[in-house]
Amino acid sequence: MNSAFPSRFRSRRYQLNRKGEQSVQRRHPWIYSGNLSTAVEPFVNGQRLTLYSTDNKPIATGIYSDTGMIRIRVIQFLPEFSATKIRENLISALARRNSLRETTNAYRLIHGENDFFPGITVDRIGRIWVVRIYSSSLMSYGRWIVRNLYEICKNPKLKEPQPKRILFDPPEKTGEDKIGTKRKPARPRYWRGATASPERTNVRSAPQPNEKGSESNRDFPKIRETVRWNDVHFPVELPGQKGGIFLDLRNLRKFLLENKKLSAGKDCLHLFSHTGLTSICMDRAGAKSVLSVDASKEALDSFQRVLSLKKDGSGCRHRYLQKNVFQELDGILSGTKFDLIVIDPPNLTPDAKSKKNALKSYAYLFGSCLDSLQNGGTIVLCSCSGRIRSDELESLARTILKNRGWNCETFHKLQPEPDHPVRKNFPEGNYFKVHIYENCERS
Repeated sequence: MNSAFPSRFRSRRYQLNRKGEQSVQRRHPWIYSGNLSTAVEPFVNGQRLTLYSTDNKPIATGIYSDTGMIRIRVIQFLPEFSATKIRENLISALARRNSLRETTNAYRLIHGENDFFPGITVDRIGRIWVVRIYSSSLMSYGRWIVRNLYEICKNPKLKEPQPKRILFDPPEKTGEDKIGTKRKPARPRYWRGATASPERTNVRSAPQPNEKGSESNRDFPKIRETVRWNDVHFPVELPGQKGGIFLDLRNLRKFLLENKKLSAGKDCLHLFSHTGLTSICMDRAGAKSVLSVDASKEALDSFQRVLSLKKDGSGCRHRYLQKNVFQELDGILSGTKFDLIVIDPPNLTPDAKSKKNALKSYAYLFGSCLDSLQNGGTIVLCSCSGRIRSDELESLARTILKNRGWNCETFHKLQPEPDHPVRKNFPEGNYFKVHIYENCERS
């Protein structure tokens, strides 16, 4: 393993106060700005810190951020930093993905805090790794982690192929602690394998209205990859929002394909459809029709290209609309009934104060869609809003069902896939919820 740290990664000493120490003792990876003393003032962004307890004993290693709410990300809960432990954590992360490797070439290799690598994600999308780093303070550390992951994958016993390319794709993140600046936004770039290829396609540089993603990404040459999942093959373009697909939604796609009765011969609606992989799974399950709705022209253009390449003989009728679901939902639903409705909005709680409005938005989406659900139909409510707990989301939906005179015969709460593990010490990492209300009937 390459144990040589970047030159700026030299460790300095920092003694925690009582609240900071308690956070480390709980093995929580974040120490907030309100739990720091003025002793952090000399530290630079990205400084590695040996964290000392209140009784002056080393207990952990963290990385300091000079902006944002999260000021120290704990990268190891050991008295002394160990590169060997980093290697063990990387190998353990790869081992957790063994079952996925047999069925798909698209999964998350490193899932941030939940794999003990705070603020860093690495997704395998075919032959490409897509790297995202969620704090400017982690750039040096993140590159070192990815470099070591690449070296570890040379070992054939681990059965994880080395990528053809490694793409650094800065996340669409707001707030102070982000990569780049307003005047010079961060752009995607290749950390490995940046060579010309016929797979590249030119894309427009002019931004389109209502599109997700930063303008700086739109003049970056796209790379085409094909995602395989069992017998489903789905072309994606990189860079793209969430790597061109949402890997955390695999549990729902799997459920739809294993429970074909929910889609077979049915009229289906997919709100916030992105590039349409979930819509394709409804199709493969035998849907009569699928209406896919998203605000992003780029995402729908990608879905249109997917449909043009489809040669499976399916009789499913696909339609797609570029609409702002929050503003135009009444028009989308007007005069139409659906047997299966999937609601998968983006994160609605970027900060704590947004939670109240987020719950109102989920209630509006679920209640409106319920009015357009066929008797005996199924409605799926997804949430990637980490500040809303699973029980809160379920209570909201059940209250609406009861108040509007509906009964749900079967309720499913899907568990995360192996590439999205959840640590009990880090409840914030249990962010994604998929709640399925099957066979809903008016009482």
